[in-house]
Formats: sequence, C-alpha cells, structure tokens
Amino acid sequence: MKKEIDLNPSNENIHIIESFIEDVCDYHNISDKYYANIIMAITEATKVIYRNKPDKFINITFEYSQTGLNFEIISELDWNSLIVNENIEMELDSEEDREIFMIWSMPDRVTISDDGKKLKMSFTIENIDNSIADSRNQTMKFYYDEQKKKIKS
Repeated sequence: MKKEIDLNPSNENIHIIESFIEDVCDYHNISDKYYANIIMAITEATKVIYRNKPDKFINITFEYSQTGLNFEIISELDWNSLIVNENIEMELDSEEDREIFMIWSMPDRVTISDDGKKLKMSFTIENIDNSIADSRNQTMKFYYDEQKKKIKS
C-alpha cells in the first residue's frame, strides 16, 4: 500500500497530517504506543519545515514494507543543514532543538537523501524489540522530565 498527500504551506495542516497517519495506522493495526511515535516524528518534521520554508509545499508519502512503515517527507528544506548527525545532543534549549531531537528519537531509522530534500523515517513493526521500546520510553521520559524542569524554573 502506498499513500501520499501534498500540503500547502500552513501550520493549520497538522490535522490533515494526523488524519493521514491515523488512517495508515488503523489500516495496518498499529498499536497506540507506536502510533504516538509516528505522529510525533512526522508532525515535528513538518513544524521544522513550516518554520524554515513557510512558503513551500510539502509532500508526504507512506509506503508499507515487510518490515515496517516508511514515511518520506519531501520539501525544499535542506535537512543536511539542520541535522549534522544522528547523535544529536540532548540539549533541548530551543523549540527547533526539541523538534529535531524527536525526529531522530522516535523512528527506528532516519535517512536523508536527494541533496537533503527528502527525509525518510522508517518504523519497524515486525518483531518490535522490547529493549528498543524500553529505550524509546526512557528517552521520552527524559524529554518530558526536562520540559517539566524548564516550566518550574
């Protein structure tokens, strides 16, 4: 199954993206926990695009494979200029730092291609490794604990 949407430049399109992801996850019987990882990663990526290239269109393509769900986001944004490496530091001082952290933390694999214009996020759904799931849960706990500290200070 392959599915695709094109979005005009508007933050108001988040509900369209959420509906797109929900349809895909419902069709493939993806659990709510994994759905949350997918929706977080995809919506955070679109926020980065809208902030950096507010007048450009976005194309999101979904493709199912034997091992998982693959989402490609194509835009005029050069991801290579924003993401230096996969080991992004845990400094979450700015909104963009937090968004990029989520983009790299939620999928099982992230790749950049087409001169930085295509961001592919892959989510493995077969034989989900419990240690990976636990690690991802710890990452989310760390992220939210850090946010709580900032709110209190």
